[in-house]
Amino acid sequence: MKKILIPTDFSQNSNDAFSYSMNLIGNSKAEIHLIHVVEPIVQPSDVPIIAPNLIKMAQDDAEKALKEMEVLGNSFFEKNGNVTLFTKVENGNISERIKREAKHIEADMIIMGSKGSQHHLIEKLLGTVSTAVIDEAPCPVILVPVNYTFKPIDNLIFATNLSHSDPFDLWKAAEILLPKVNTVRCIHVVKDLKEKDNVLIEEFAKYMISHSPSVNTIFHIEESANIEEVISNYSLEYGAEMIVMHKTKQTIFHQMFHHSHTKKMVYLIQVPLLVMNEV
Repeated sequence: MKKILIPTDFSQNSNDAFSYSMNLIGNSKAEIHLIHVVEPIVQPSDVPIIAPNLIKMAQDDAEKALKEMEVLGNSFFEKNGNVTLFTKVENGNISERIKREAKHIEADMIIMGSKGSQHHLIEKLLGTVSTAVIDEAPCPVILVPVNYTFKPIDNLIFATNLSHSDPFDLWKAAEILLPKVNTVRCIHVVKDLKEKDNVLIEEFAKYMISHSPSVNTIFHIEESANIEEVISNYSLEYGAEMIVMHKTKQTIFHQMFHHSHTKKMVYLIQVPLLVMNEV
């Protein structure tokens, strides 16, 4: 049984993610945990104070909205008695509460909305809830761009940096995306094709293909200084239904002065992005 955590702020993009989740689950056995986090509400005054009455109102409204989503989900899964829905309202920092809840329920994955290419500049500079969640999330995270309609996952893009953990990540991603992924296009992007190690890349391609015998694995090498743009364009060119990327843990210095390729991809996606976290 899969345990899936779905955070919602009741926006259209959150609804997109909920709809995507239901279609992804289909007839599988699963637990769906819907969560809404109410951030502290500060009442304006000479000395700002938290307004408990406003928080209580927000909690009550959230519980009603979650119940409506629960009714919708139960109606969708009426013929599938293997799906159970749970709802929860939490208070605090949104991204941290989401990650804590995922750890608490031992979630197999988090599915949430991300506006993708429709993010504003200020969001790209400061980050969003979705980019904060993928930082050290305790499980894989699927980010669904706004207005995306579910399509069965048959063809996916797998971004590789030639790590020998990639076959395991690919296997784990395929397990999450059951029943079947038929074609995986592994993409490795180099800044200069003249500097690439042909022997290493050829050996790695063979390694990936040999460790994915049940999947049609195709290997691409591309030259570009913009890794994310290449991956995004490939996903559209080949009609992929998902992009898979691995996110490694970063040092504090790197977090302060550099954006990871995965976070940059969040702002470009037009198809769902599955982030395989290093846990």
